[in-house]
Amino acid sequence: MSQDSSIQVVDNFEGARVGSTRIDGSDLWLALRHEDPVRVDWKIHDYRLHFTFGIKSVSPHKISVRIRVGDGDRNNLPYDSPLIFSSNDPLGTYMPLSVNGASDEYQRYDFDVEIEPGETLYIANCLPRPLSKLVPVLNRIAQLGGAERVVYGKSLEGRDLIAYSFRETGVDRPCVLIASGTHPPEPDTLVTEALIEYLGDEGSSQLRDVFDFVVVPIQNPDGYAHGTQAGNAAGINFYWDFRHKDVKRCPEAVALYNFVGQICPVLYFDFHAYTFQRRKFASPYCKPLNRYRGQKVRKAVQAMDMAIQSGVSDNKAITGFVAYAPSTLGEKLTRRFNTISYAKYHVHLKDGEQRCREHGVSAVEAACKSMLEQGLDKASMVLVRPYGNVPKELFGEMRRQLQVYWEGWAHPTLYRNYKRYIKSRFVPRQSMDTVC
Repeated sequence: MSQDSSIQVVDNFEGARVGSTRIDGSDLWLALRHEDPVRVDWKIHDYRLHFTFGIKSVSPHKISVRIRVGDGDRNNLPYDSPLIFSSNDPLGTYMPLSVNGASDEYQRYDFDVEIEPGETLYIANCLPRPLSKLVPVLNRIAQLGGAERVVYGKSLEGRDLIAYSFRETGVDRPCVLIASGTHPPEPDTLVTEALIEYLGDEGSSQLRDVFDFVVVPIQNPDGYAHGTQAGNAAGINFYWDFRHKDVKRCPEAVALYNFVGQICPVLYFDFHAYTFQRRKFASPYCKPLNRYRGQKVRKAVQAMDMAIQSGVSDNKAITGFVAYAPSTLGEKLTRRFNTISYAKYHVHLKDGEQRCREHGVSAVEAACKSMLEQGLDKASMVLVRPYGNVPKELFGEMRRQLQVYWEGWAHPTLYRNYKRYIKSRFVPRQSMDTVC
């Protein structure tokens, strides 16, 4: 920090998320917090996207602070008025902040904020929900709704892994697993909080008469505490790389997989949230129908996809290999149990907090009601043997495995090589006379 600096960066609070910083007067340059991309299933997923930090004014006057993330320059950034949130309390409520500036809606920003004398303003391009505040809220809502609080394991640093169970005694009752909180900057817990409240209300009685529900709102509590971009305390992004056997580095995945083995879900939602990406839309990941066993199940999934897309997500959905990447929990559950999976399911912060809550509840309602309309009111009608009555399909299993290798590796590799061949064969090389 230069001697004439009028601001200080604050990063010593729960959930702070910022890399290196440089201050010159009232100008602040900062880097996003580094986190290694996850490389799995022939893909690379880079989650270095979010920041949460504070700026403290040490000036006796009101000042305008120019904030540049990733060396962003508004003159070269395509999208004006980036979506920014602020609060005067790092553990308090963050609200949208109108700023003058621009971003690339990825990793570069350039915007201005105004700060009063002596004020500390906390700024984020997401909606922080601090763990120490969120857990008591979830516990209170669940207790009021009559849910059973289940500690199904411990995180790498010893924090409780908590599920809220709405289950009744009975034989062959289908169970719905609903999860969120894998990637800490994403405020997807808005959805699971709303669902816990909904399931504890009389309005859900029609569904609860048939289905059991288990809600896991925070899968990655260590990540919340430390402000990671996507990883747990060991840096494992276990949405994409669900290490259900890695006790040493990813006990969160191990505990959840063992817990899920006890409830055998017929339906699985894993909610996530877009934050600043205004060109994206709230929507589910939908698998190809051939990922499921049993003609009746496939027909039901087709109807469920249609019910969600036409009635909830404005006919939008993400399809393709990412929807059934083999190292994700959603695909592991489908392979093991024949679980119908909507993982991921993104809500979008640009739609507002209330709409995020409503969207998630509506999606779960639509899927469950569609299952009942298709006559799937027993767990055994969905689950594959030996967990249910749906037979395994020998040739179907072989085809599904080949589909993974073709869509995940072979087809992209052939396409890249084809493009290189076309470029080398038909694009004229630069004349040696023009090379400096």
